[in-house]
Amino acid sequence: MGSMKCAVFYGRHDIRLEERPVPHIGSGEVLVKIEACGICGTDAGMFGGKIGYGEHTVGKIFGHEATGIVHDVGGDVRRVETGDRVVVAPVYYCGECKYCMAGDENLCMNWVCIGEEADGGYAEYIRVTERQVYSLPDNIGFDEGTLLADPVPTPLHAMRSRAHIKPGDSVAVWGTGPQGFCALQIAKLSGATVVVIARKKEKLLLARKLGADAVVNSVTEDVRESLLHLYPYGVDFCIESGGYPEAVSQALACVKRGGRIVMIGLQKPLTVDIEDMLWGEKELVASVSSTYREFEIGIQLAGTKQINLKPLVTHRFSLESIGEAFDLLTRRDEVVIKAVVIP
Repeated sequence: MGSMKCAVFYGRHDIRLEERPVPHIGSGEVLVKIEACGICGTDAGMFGGKIGYGEHTVGKIFGHEATGIVHDVGGDVRRVETGDRVVVAPVYYCGECKYCMAGDENLCMNWVCIGEEADGGYAEYIRVTERQVYSLPDNIGFDEGTLLADPVPTPLHAMRSRAHIKPGDSVAVWGTGPQGFCALQIAKLSGATVVVIARKKEKLLLARKLGADAVVNSVTEDVRESLLHLYPYGVDFCIESGGYPEAVSQALACVKRGGRIVMIGLQKPLTVDIEDMLWGEKELVASVSSTYREFEIGIQLAGTKQINLKPLVTHRFSLESIGEAFDLLTRRDEVVIKAVVIP
């Protein structure tokens, strides 16, 4: 099929635009023509040197939040056909290990993530397995649909499988990137009251528009005092989605006795007050990725407009200007929620 343009990761501050052959697909595989690919905070962290990466990622086409149109299908593909609008699940789960067999696919021992272990979506085409391709509802654009690849299913797993939020619960959300804003909306769908903690007034205003019952500006307000004023016994659940160690410490100080803190954001080593956790029976748990079923549920919620994705896409870049996109995300001198690359 000739060659295609793509953006390849070579390490810290090093993403290069290259020409590579269009992938050849085999049995059970699908070739997707990319229409949009979101830039995840993890990608930006790797680029900026704040998040580590394996040697297997060097030389790979970057990007794991892809949408597009099915261009070709291999033998034995039954779920999709040429011309279908789709969103790509970033991770291939083996389906055979202990965790996959138990329904905990997100803990798969053999997972392969596009943009890291396999070539990703900052390209004109991508090759993935049939299991990773899901129909994108007609009422969702390709750019906002990139949020369905990770920022929706990841907090959905955290809220429903790790926090088990129910009507009447109180939830505090740290981190106002795409995952934080989706976590807010999912918590509201679960019947919770939600307070969002952020540093920038523009993001606090958006949190209000998306349903937050209260907001706290962590620059001008004392987070603990503000939350305990709202919830004197503490918050039932704290969700940390930004990867900030100080947020985990704040959450431990604000969660109620017997409450739970769920970490979605990728964390570096941190120190926490174990004694306070012990006396208060406070739980600190982690949440990673999502199952394929949760991926499907996220698409259904967005397709029925129970989750609003459109205001979360704030920046769009061409593949040729991807370097500018990563520089912007690394500088953090502008309010960015979701930046999307359009090949």
